[in-house]
Amino acid sequence: MKIFRSIEGLRAWLAWWVVVGHALNLSGAGAYLPRRLAWIMVRGDLAVALFMIVSGFVITNMLLARTERYGPYITRRLFRLLPLFVVVLVLAIASRDIFTTAFLDNPWTTAHAYRADRMHAEAAYGLLHLGLHLTLLHGIPPDSMIPYASTAFLAPGWSLSLEWQFYLLAPLLVAAFTRPRAGSPGLAVLLLLLSGLALHSMFGRWQLPSFLPLSIAFFWCGITSRLLLDRAASAFAIVMTGLSMALLLTVSFRSSLQSLLIVALVWVPFLAIAAREARTGRSAEWKWARIVAWLVATNPVIGTLGRWSYATYLVHVPLFGIIVGTAMRLSGRVDRPAIILFTLLAVPVILLASAALHHFVERPGIRLGAWLLARGTKSRAPWGDPASGTA
Repeated sequence: MKIFRSIEGLRAWLAWWVVVGHALNLSGAGAYLPRRLAWIMVRGDLAVALFMIVSGFVITNMLLARTERYGPYITRRLFRLLPLFVVVLVLAIASRDIFTTAFLDNPWTTAHAYRADRMHAEAAYGLLHLGLHLTLLHGIPPDSMIPYASTAFLAPGWSLSLEWQFYLLAPLLVAAFTRPRAGSPGLAVLLLLLSGLALHSMFGRWQLPSFLPLSIAFFWCGITSRLLLDRAASAFAIVMTGLSMALLLTVSFRSSLQSLLIVALVWVPFLAIAAREARTGRSAEWKWARIVAWLVATNPVIGTLGRWSYATYLVHVPLFGIIVGTAMRLSGRVDRPAIILFTLLAVPVILLASAALHHFVERPGIRLGAWLLARGTKSRAPWGDPASGTA
């Protein structure tokens, strides 16, 4: 399987884009930045859209290299997501009280009414929210049906449900995009139809695009991008990706176009670096390009942060709540400079927690999934090993 260090590096930038955006929203520090820069930095939704593209790219890369039945594939994906998600979800639920101090008693944070209403919904529908989260399907119900279904307890978890929904269908979609006649193009067409209906609120209203048809365009962009590197993208893949992007523009043309342009400005350079990696085994052919690629994507520090990015993305909100809320209670201070300082103090804790969660939860969870698969394969094997002569 081809390894794209540039894509791993992009994950690091995206995770910390989300962290910085939430830090600005929590502390009010965006007031000290240029208005346009602050607006971009708090647009964590754009970083998540890029995460979707990366997911489509990486899963396609894996499916092209590894031939395995659906059961082993989805088991590996489940143990890639669920163990870390459950651990951080428990942390988030356990720290709800201190979270209230950091995000509701803090006069500089944004969306007080939204967060207060969400916490009320968590109390009113707690068991239902918990059950949905443990299935990783909490992004499917519209918020108009189950209030705050996708963001209850752990707000960044909405995109984990979206990721899981994509994993469930990814093998069929990749097959449809590489071999339309042999694959399942009907599924892609159905998703495109559902996308149009969902984007125009025909099934209800979602506060975030946590239902797969709402975000399928970005996953398809990742799939098609990876196939283009091997010149294996069918006309069907390109047309479906283009149509799905066009559907996004029908919702709110001006804001959607602006968002898609920002996403493209980030994705295209990293895809160009990945293309060089695919062709030459190096980040670039020219010295200056190699230097730029190393600085922004392929150096060891960025690579390490990329490997920790899943943990960083999930755990930073509970840790902001714990660190900032505790500091507020101990100091009694709520002025903006103090809140900014408390927020900055959380950053090294997030780094250390990301490393610990990656090494002690995420990687063991992946190994557990592989062990269960190996055990299941062994249990289905015939008795004895003919080569060893034992029975």
